Amino acid sequence: MDFSQDDVEQFSDLVGLIYQAVLDDSVWVDVLEGVCRFVSASASRIYWRDATNARAETVYSWGFAPGYLDVYRERYVALNPLYPASIFIHPGEVFSSQDLVPAREFQASRFFREWVAPQGLLDAAIFNIQRYQASAAAFTVITGREYGMVDDRLRNRLKLLAPHLQRAAVIAREIGNRQVLAQSLDATLDSIEAGVFILDVAGRLVWTNRTANALLDAGDLVRTSRMQLTLNQPDANRQLSEILALPPTATEALKERQPAFIKLVDAAGSAWTGSLMRLADRSPTQHVFEQVGPSA
Repeated sequence: MDFSQDDVEQFSDLVGLIYQAVLDDSVWVDVLEGVCRFVSASASRIYWRDATNARAETVYSWGFAPGYLDVYRERYVALNPLYPASIFIHPGEVFSSQDLVPAREFQASRFFREWVAPQGLLDAAIFNIQRYQASAAAFTVITGREYGMVDDRLRNRLKLLAPHLQRAAVIAREIGNRQVLAQSLDATLDSIEAGVFILDVAGRLVWTNRTANALLDAGDLVRTSRMQLTLNQPDANRQLSEILALPPTATEALKERQPAFIKLVDAAGSAWTGSLMRLADRSPTQHVFEQVGPSA
């Protein structure tokens, strides 16, 4: 494949933009436009399709005529001749509509005549990002009449980009899931009336809920010193330090002392009880708490 210096620079800039989209999903539209310019396509989209029913959702798109993606979802998704066969192609493998349906047959379909052709579009190159039992998330570029049918040049250029696009989309999805999990955890812990303090093994605060913050502001039960949680009563603070100092290998000692209950009294003389529990290594609970602090 012959690349000019402009092609090399365009490819390098585009790959950088693809990975920028991992952290900023608003960049995906620019990525789709950049991909189209690099491969000489007219439109592109990232979408999800279910083989068991006529459901499809476009996640990001560029280059389609206004309203056509809405009408596609409402009316034409079930008429697309490329489904359901395209869903079952191995992720990352670039294919064109001609690999699934002969061009003459595809262009004679109602889908092509009523949805593809009126936009000035002609042919598609596609790869699945992720495949599930009966559905897939996919990436597609669509050529216009000026370019013509998908050829080796377009296919090879998309093949160069496919691993980067696939990797970025999967990473972005995982980050999104973790952010939702962390937000859900935050909301759950904030709804608890008790103060929740998540500590690392050195006793440094990793996260606190709303009630815990109020207790820290009051300062008569707990405070922070060099980011470490400190209990205001010497005996209680010594007990906290001793338990935090126990190594994870001290299995029997931990069993005897967990959950550890620490008695506290505030400035008004009211009794409080603190419960200290160590998160089991590699447990599902620890994995969830690590979403708000990697050393929790």
